[in-house]
Amino acid sequence: MMKRAVNLSLSADVVAKARDRGLNLSELAEQAIRKEIARLDRADVQARMDRTADIWNAYHEQGPTPADEYSVL
Repeated sequence: MMKRAVNLSLSADVVAKARDRGLNLSELAEQAIRKEIARLDRADVQARMDRTADIWNAYHEQGPTPADEYSVL
């Protein structure tokens, strides 16, 4: 994977403490960003599923569907 240099503004005390502990700020930032992207992706999928369920429920509430005559429920 290709890396690209970017600038981030971080609190000076956070940077100092991280460096004192030998933390890799680039790796930590990348992990945090990847985690947030994954969270947002899951939220997008959930929102699409919720909209689909709402559409189906609204359709079903309008009355019998063509499949109802074959349903054993």
